Amino acid sequence: MTPLDEALDRIAAERRLDPMAPVTVIVPSRVAALQLRRRLAQRGPFAVVRFEPVSRIAELIAAADLAREGRRPLARPIADYAARLVALESQGQLAGVAELAGYARALRQTFRRMRHGGYGRADDLPPLALAGQLPEISRLFGRFRALTAAFYDEEDLLETAAARLRADPQRVLPELGEVYVVPPARASAAEAVFLDAVRAAVEPDRSYEEIEETAATPDERFILAPDAASEARAVVREVIAALQAGMRQDEIAVFYSGDRAYRGLLEQAFAAAAIPVAAMPGTPLI
Repeated sequence: MTPLDEALDRIAAERRLDPMAPVTVIVPSRVAALQLRRRLAQRGPFAVVRFEPVSRIAELIAAADLAREGRRPLARPIADYAARLVALESQGQLAGVAELAGYARALRQTFRRMRHGGYGRADDLPPLALAGQLPEISRLFGRFRALTAAFYDEEDLLETAAARLRADPQRVLPELGEVYVVPPARASAAEAVFLDAVRAAVEPDRSYEEIEETAATPDERFILAPDAASEARAVVREVIAALQAGMRQDEIAVFYSGDRAYRGLLEQAFAAAAIPVAAMPGTPLI
């Protein structure tokens, strides 16, 4: 496996040999795509290099097939509403909490984990795993899948794209070109199946490479502050020190806890210091 910087060096070198050869870099998020585009641009001008999350690559391959079947993307409000309806159908001991809003959210999270694990139907779950409340949850999962059958989630998209690649790789591969996969990858069963299909379709005519994640030990320091506002100002002072030491703005990120107060306090502290920031929506670090 190749380290990320070495892979970017290789892509930049290939641009000089053939500037129009297609390259696809599969990234874990759109934020990562933006960062990697900047890092590649520092190595020289480039074109026809695509930085996209795995779901976007799968969408380009399979969305048309799913649309012809009359299926639409499973938007979050639709999935949440379906989970709420299913929650009200709970039986046995779970019927006692069916009216609680948090129960529907917990069911939705459980269904999502089942899909990430590669289960598409209630019958797919191994019988030995169905203990305690799991038989009822399995039944509700089947109801949820039935209610949302007219839609497709990300796992359906990846599975359909994998099948399309296996059936007709030549119609897709010229657009992908050389393929690099940036970690973390294979976060779900369907993603692993899709990436295996990409590898099988690409090789041996083109290269497919999953980039090595460089291990590092972070430096840790603790700052004591009397309150959250003082803590936010201390963070800004740390950022200013990093900028004065020569670090670029796109190399600095601030993560904060689930306490919503930190977002506003950090924005105010950075504004007072005249430091521009790109505030991302609430995205859990996990």
